Formats: sequence, C-alpha cells, structure tokens
Amino acid sequence: MFLRVQFERLVLRISMIGDLPKIAHVDLLTANRARDEMLEFARGRAFTSVPD
Repeated sequence: MFLRVQFERLVLRISMIGDLPKIAHVDLLTANRARDEMLEFARGRAFTSVPD
C-alpha cells in the first residue's frame, strides 16, 4: 500500500513536469541566477580569505 501511494505521487509529479516550463520557467531562471551568484560569492570569499 505504501509503495502504491508513493508510485501515485511519482506519477502525479511526472505529469506535472509537462506544465513546469509554463508555470515555473521564470522562477527557475531566477533561482539558477541566485544560486550562481551565491557560488561566485562563496568562491570569492574562499579566495579572499586565503592569506598571501
């Protein structure tokens, strides 16, 4: 029973993936941009914190 519920949820998610580009395309773009900025910031902090 538990596996069946998990499978039904997975099927629902897969069916929603087709709508994701329409619904969340802008959100995904902004999330990726924010993530990239955080990575660059973390790299900059890592480089600047290294003593000469």
